[in-house]
Amino acid sequence: MNPRELLEKRQPNWYELDRLCNVVSSRGGRQKMSGAEILRFATLYRAACADLSLAEANNFPSSVVERLQQLVARSHGLLYQGKRGHLETAFWAIPQAVATDPYVHASFAVFWILFIVFCLLVKSDAVEGLGDVVVGNEQLQHAESMFAGGVERTMGENFAMAGHYVWNNTGIGLMCFALGTFVLPGLGVLASNAIMLGSTFGHMMRDQTGAASDNFQEFVMSHGPFELTAVILAAGAGFRIGMSWIDTGGLTRGGSLIRGARRSMPILMLAVMLFLGAAAIEGLLSALNFGSEFNLWFKGFVSWLTSSALMFYIVILGLLQPLIQQKLNLENDSLEVENTWT
Repeated sequence: MNPRELLEKRQPNWYELDRLCNVVSSRGGRQKMSGAEILRFATLYRAACADLSLAEANNFPSSVVERLQQLVARSHGLLYQGKRGHLETAFWAIPQAVATDPYVHASFAVFWILFIVFCLLVKSDAVEGLGDVVVGNEQLQHAESMFAGGVERTMGENFAMAGHYVWNNTGIGLMCFALGTFVLPGLGVLASNAIMLGSTFGHMMRDQTGAASDNFQEFVMSHGPFELTAVILAAGAGFRIGMSWIDTGGLTRGGSLIRGARRSMPILMLAVMLFLGAAAIEGLLSALNFGSEFNLWFKGFVSWLTSSALMFYIVILGLLQPLIQQKLNLENDSLEVENTWT
C-alpha cells in the first residue's frame, strides 16, 4: 500500500478525532471526558501526528498538510492543556491561525512586493512622474508642506486625532475585509493601498524633499508596523471567506462558508487590535516632540518594540512554539496518557 492510499484509508480517523475535539470543546475540557474517551483521543492524536509526518515527507497537496496541521495543533491543545478562559484560549489560538493561513501569506506577499517596488521606483525617479500619476501631484505637495516644519500638536489635539485615526483605520480595515470576501475586488483594494502607500513613502524619502523627509520618517516609524500589518491581515481574513465559496473542500457551500468564517475570525481579531493600537500610537506618540535627537531614538525604539512584539507573537508563538511542543510531546504521549488515568 503506497502512502497516498494509506492516508486515504486513515481519513475516517481524522473525522473521528475532529468529532472528539468538538466534544472536548463543548464540555469545557478533557477533565469531563471518560477514561475510554481520553485513551481513544490520545490514540487518534498520535496517529494523526504520524499521518502529518507522512504527508509532509511525501510532498502531499498543501490542502491535506494544512488540514492535518490544524487538526494536530487543535488536538494537542485540548489533550495536553487544562481548561482555559476565553481570553487565554484566544491568545494562543490567534497567532497559530495567522501564521499558518495561506491567504495571509498571499496578502503579505502581494502587499509588500508592490509596496517595495513602487517605493523604490518613485524614490529613484526611475520612472519620471510616476508618483504624480499614482498619488497625484497635489497630494504629494500637501504631504511635503505638512511635514516640512514637523508635526506639532497639543495634548488635546493628540487625543482628538487618536479618535480620528480609529475611525479612519477602521474604514480601511473594513474595506479590505469586506471586498476581500469577493476575492478580486479585495485583491484590487489591497494592491491599490500598497501602490499608493509605497509611492508616497518613496516620494517622501527622496533627498529633494529635504527636512520633510526626516520628519515624515520620524512620524510614521512608530505606528507603521501595526498599521501596515493590520491592512494585510484584514485582507487575508476576507480572502479566507471569499475562497470558501470557491474551494469547498467537499463541504456544501454553506458549510464551507461557515468554516471559512470561523477560521478567519482569529485573523480579523488581531487586525482589529492592531488597527486600534496603531491609532493610539499615531495619535498620542507619533506627533510628540522631545527634541530632534531624542525624538529619533524614542520613536525608533517604539518601532523596534512593536515590530519585535509582532514577530514574537506571530512567528514564535504561531509557528515555532507549536512545532517544538509537538516534537517534545510526541516522545511523551504514553506517559501523559498513563498519568491521565491515575
